[in-house]
Amino acid sequence: MIQFLHNVRRLALGFVLLAGISSCSDFLERPPEDNYSDNDFYYTNDQVNSRIAPLYYKPWWNMFSTSFWPMTETISGNMFNYTHLSFTQFTVTSSNSMLEDTWGSLYSVVTQSNELINNLDDRAGGEVDQETIDIVKGEAYFLRAVAYFYLVRFWEEVPIIENTYVYIYSPQVPKNPKEDVYRFIEMDLAMAIDLLPEKIRGADYASNKRVSVGSAKSILAKVYLSQEKFAEAKNLAAEVINSGEFQLLDNYADLFLTDNNNNEESIFAIQWTISTDYGSGNQSNIANSASGYGLGNIGDWNVFGPSQDIQDIYPNGDLREVENIMVPGYTYENLYTSSGEQFTVPEDIDAATSGSAIKKYVVGGDDPYDNWGMTSNNTYVMRYADLLMIYAEAAMAGTGATSDATALMYFNMIRQRAGLVELPSITNETLLEERRREFAFEGEYWFDIQRLLSTSDAIELLNSQNRGDKNFDQFYTATAEDLIYPIPANESASNPLLLEEAVPYDFED
Repeated sequence: MIQFLHNVRRLALGFVLLAGISSCSDFLERPPEDNYSDNDFYYTNDQVNSRIAPLYYKPWWNMFSTSFWPMTETISGNMFNYTHLSFTQFTVTSSNSMLEDTWGSLYSVVTQSNELINNLDDRAGGEVDQETIDIVKGEAYFLRAVAYFYLVRFWEEVPIIENTYVYIYSPQVPKNPKEDVYRFIEMDLAMAIDLLPEKIRGADYASNKRVSVGSAKSILAKVYLSQEKFAEAKNLAAEVINSGEFQLLDNYADLFLTDNNNNEESIFAIQWTISTDYGSGNQSNIANSASGYGLGNIGDWNVFGPSQDIQDIYPNGDLREVENIMVPGYTYENLYTSSGEQFTVPEDIDAATSGSAIKKYVVGGDDPYDNWGMTSNNTYVMRYADLLMIYAEAAMAGTGATSDATALMYFNMIRQRAGLVELPSITNETLLEERRREFAFEGEYWFDIQRLLSTSDAIELLNSQNRGDKNFDQFYTATAEDLIYPIPANESASNPLLLEEAVPYDFED
């Protein structure tokens, strides 16, 4: 039995309850769902609220610490490094550890969300308000939906798991078709919308940490767009925009300061924290910092740099360029070295042999950090600028262009903030370019390429990119198979059904 439980830990379902919630072995060996120990029971509202807090950061760490960036930014042609060349060269195989880390991380979110969705009602005492229970369950539905939204875009066909306990002793679980996964995501977000509170995001940023009805509707609009449900995406985006809950910050640079975590533009962000517990903070400051300048607190890993391709995408006057890519000679008002000196980009800056360096998510050596150099600046999953562009994209309704006045107004609001002139119309190409400039190094471009372009056009774009370093131009050949990742080998070894045909999910309705 012990050996069996040990093997179960490595299942494709990612049955991992990370530190701060519960250990994997505790979870697998706990009593049946209809029993609970004192630690499983919630006597107060505070105890219930404290149960959801770690789900905003802890189980996401294995993905966002490193793996997410090769899987989105390197493969899309935005980032460059020699550590993850398989993503640059389109040679990723099922044995790549980045795939396993991301799969396990996302299924950890699913597992922990399931725990709350299925058990919270029974394990909350009479002193706990029903409103508190409903809100926390709404957050769990939301987080599970976001995890599955990443899973379906990375792998298309994945197992839908509503109740983790069902599979502990029978862990062979088939994949489900992507259409079913999307339906499941929509159902979860509908539940979240019913249970979450409405908010208006104001200047009290601390109160903006947790998601709301507007957060769930915004993600759902993006889910609709990813399925070419253009009318639904447009209408829902308009509903959130007109609610007034979110707004663009006036200054693009302000978005990425730690002091501005959970600002008015943040729809949902990973809530990193400085902790004595490893794997709780944002690792980007040390991963993206060019070495030798004291920007990475305890050190600079120099893992990622901007690709040659992305260094040329910003037109003159675009205020976003210096906030995404370090421009030699530029002095950053809010960026200091660990010795307290204001940082001016040197002419010879050269992160990951790129001939430049990434600025986004680099907050500098004087920002508070933990023992591993990790900081507490949030990682955006979605912000309001994305919702405005979702409306514009949905207005095109698959036609490839629009001059719709409202779509243009929202699209040009983003360009105006960037210091650029308004455009009189929008096409797939201009929208893709604008999204790349706006969301560089936020993990969007890989999904944008596949959503906005046909398969053949996506491959043509990827094959045209200079994917080398500052010294050597390099071009590689992508195929349609490279647009979807293979199931991680360790997961399919534990669960061979993952390599078989997808099975329709029983929604029991």
